[in-house]
Amino acid sequence: MDLRQLRTFIHVAELGSFSKAAERLHIAQPALSRQVRLLEAELKAQLLVRHGRGVRLTEAGAVFLDRAASILRQMEQMRDDVAAEASEVSGQVSIGLPPSVGFVLTGPLVEDFRQSFPKVTLRIVEGVGGFVHEWMMGGRLDFAVLYEPGSARHLDTAPLWHEDLHLIGPASAGLSLAAPVPLVTLARHPIILPSAGHGLRGLLERHAAKHDVALRVEIEADAMRIQKDLTARGLGYTALTYAAVRPEVEAGLLSAAPIVDPAIPRRVVGAFPADRPVSRAARLLGDRLTVVVRRMIAAGDWPGLVPDAPDLIGG
Repeated sequence: MDLRQLRTFIHVAELGSFSKAAERLHIAQPALSRQVRLLEAELKAQLLVRHGRGVRLTEAGAVFLDRAASILRQMEQMRDDVAAEASEVSGQVSIGLPPSVGFVLTGPLVEDFRQSFPKVTLRIVEGVGGFVHEWMMGGRLDFAVLYEPGSARHLDTAPLWHEDLHLIGPASAGLSLAAPVPLVTLARHPIILPSAGHGLRGLLERHAAKHDVALRVEIEADAMRIQKDLTARGLGYTALTYAAVRPEVEAGLLSAAPIVDPAIPRRVVGAFPADRPVSRAARLLGDRLTVVVRRMIAAGDWPGLVPDAPDLIGG
């Protein structure tokens, strides 16, 4: 078994076709088929099932695909790490961010990192916490910022910060940062929240249930921009961190008030994969993130953020 066979198998599996893989790799199809047959013979397992439209993975093939992709990624990271020690840091780093964090942090972080490490290519992926967690577990990300996951299996996490949730309403609601509202207040309003299973929804519902507050969730919207737009139109109220709505509040489109009795903190962690090597460039990105966040707090660019233990990231 060699790396060429692994790459061949990955291309065939991802494209679902020997002919398409042969075209992409510029290899004659019989030679490509032979490589896969040799691989199956060595593993003593059928990896692909051939059919009229191409191929599909067997259960053994699906397992092998995950392992093969991980091995190739480790090889690439090893090459990047060796090159980084010998010269300027280079390579690619993939980072995942939830929308409410990416909205505030992405611009300042990328500006800072590109100034310090111009030869590193950044790939930025935005998604709700559950998706970012999945992408990290699947090997698509090198570093992620996550709302504290219920399970951190296979993740090396460290606390970064927390932000308290605010009740967000239309501008006409007259909510004020200087006038906190008790959690029980939410029972009086139609609420706009993400669908069941979303981290924000679960966090708010757990606190509401603990304090016997019945939430009237009348609209479900997973995208933060949709939550904000529907709220601005007067179709309900939502709950978000203040940083996520600051531009709209300052523009007079929304109003916000801290939720108290109790306050509801959204805790954020930085996460590296614990089951595969982490490149030097990814570690450096974790370091720069904490520097940028501290700078934004000092400048007042991230109101409501409370550091937990940012020095732990970057290792």
